[in-house]
Amino acid sequence: MKIRNYNKNDEKNWLRCRVLAFFDTAYHDNVIQEKESYLNDSIELICEHNGLIVGLIDIKIIDDTKQKFGMIWHLAVHPDYQKQGIATLLLKHAVSESETILQTTIPQLTPAYTFFHYTGIDPTIIGIKFERIHRCTRFDLLLSKEEIYG
Repeated sequence: MKIRNYNKNDEKNWLRCRVLAFFDTAYHDNVIQEKESYLNDSIELICEHNGLIVGLIDIKIIDDTKQKFGMIWHLAVHPDYQKQGIATLLLKHAVSESETILQTTIPQLTPAYTFFHYTGIDPTIIGIKFERIHRCTRFDLLLSKEEIYG
């Protein structure tokens, strides 16, 4: 497996990998016929195995003149290669590339890998700055030893 930068000659196989990866997901109907190009900086990586694109990640860099942020636009792994750590490998490579690009001056907004995690009390501040926001809600189910082991 080789991680490398995407180039225009990869487009057809990039699209194929993305469609197949999304086939059994909620994004199955989000079929695109050409890969987006980004106006600003971006991190666009693919994972190649024996000439086949088996994974991809695109991170769009958003620059509002005060700080730069990264947003994952695409992360996909070909179904025949899933559960082999390819997405993790792509993300790790993207994170290492992003460390010199991403910056923030917003209080309580810190980079968490390539993501940013807001811990402040006014989420409207973030809603104004970004096109897409993922609101993560965590629910914990605490089990006793009896429930786990019977």
